[in-house]
Amino acid sequence: KLLSENPLNAYFVALMTNDINADYGLGTLSDTAGENSFVGYMKNIIDTVHAHAPNAVIFLMSGYQNNNDIITQYSEMVKQLASLYSYCFYIDFINEAETILNESKYTAYGHYDSIGYIEVANDIERITEKCILDNVSYFKNFGLTN
Repeated sequence: KLLSENPLNAYFVALMTNDINADYGLGTLSDTAGENSFVGYMKNIIDTVHAHAPNAVIFLMSGYQNNNDIITQYSEMVKQLASLYSYCFYIDFINEAETILNESKYTAYGHYDSIGYIEVANDIERITEKCILDNVSYFKNFGLTN
């Protein structure tokens, strides 16, 4: 579907929750795009988005829980992945959000409820704005539209 749509200026990639239970492992930064690992699949997504929208910025999300060592490990890898690409930026939900999944009153059965997802959206917007301000030299001539 991505490739059939007009390119946008910004994309968010928020994967991980289901990936930690998949039959492939985390992988390493040396994995190639498409390799059977979380890193390989993430690199493939990044490369596909960049080929479709070469002027776009890609925001890579951390996980949503801060009490899970595996999610912390995957999130650290996402942070390292973001640093490999000049057009990728890490959104550190774990350390910067106010609505952490395991601490939120807006959860039900391991997921956010409707109000929780509104709070998550507000957190992501605030953290993204902070990321843009922290990287103003990159974004000063960049138009985030659509």
